[in-house]
Amino acid sequence: MNIFPNNNLLCPRPIAPPITPPSPAPVPTRRRLDGLTEGNIILVQTPSGICDQGVFIRIDDGFLIWVRTIGKNSFITITSLDGITISKI
Repeated sequence: MNIFPNNNLLCPRPIAPPITPPSPAPVPTRRRLDGLTEGNIILVQTPSGICDQGVFIRIDDGFLIWVRTIGKNSFITITSLDGITISKI
């Protein structure tokens, strides 16, 4: 009769549960700016004063992801958040 729940013949001792508690769930990253949600019209201004208008998509890893239109073509644009100003229109 086997009194141990482990049926491994090489290691007949019972398998104990881990001593450390499970790690907490990862903290979700923020993918938006306060007051801005996907689809808002925004004005993006660089430190040099260049302004461009577009549609806010999200924030991801320190970059602004947005859509801007040049002529009749739309482009997904990825811009670093360092030094830019974003205004909701």
